[in-house]
Amino acid sequence: MGILTIVFRPVDCVIPKLKVYGVNSCGRTDGVIDTFRDLTPEDAVCFRLERAECIPRYKIRWYSEYGEYAEHEFSDNLRNGINTVDGIEYHINFVSVLRRALDLR
Repeated sequence: MGILTIVFRPVDCVIPKLKVYGVNSCGRTDGVIDTFRDLTPEDAVCFRLERAECIPRYKIRWYSEYGEYAEHEFSDNLRNGINTVDGIEYHINFVSVLRRALDLR
């Protein structure tokens, strides 16, 4: 069993909201564990994650000023190498595109 430290820090932007979710053994979110607001490049959120039996346990979701959001699930699969999503998933909707076009924050 190993412990990994992951640092999340905004680069050249301000993140209005960052949510940390718990993830159950089926890959579904259990609920919000913690919420951070107004993260600047001088701020950092550190995660100390235990990698036990390669089960995903946490997911973070951060929002932009216009309503888009991105998600990343902290998971590790060292047994068979099958990962359904690698990296970050961005979610953009019509309202966020409209807000960005009209510069409505």
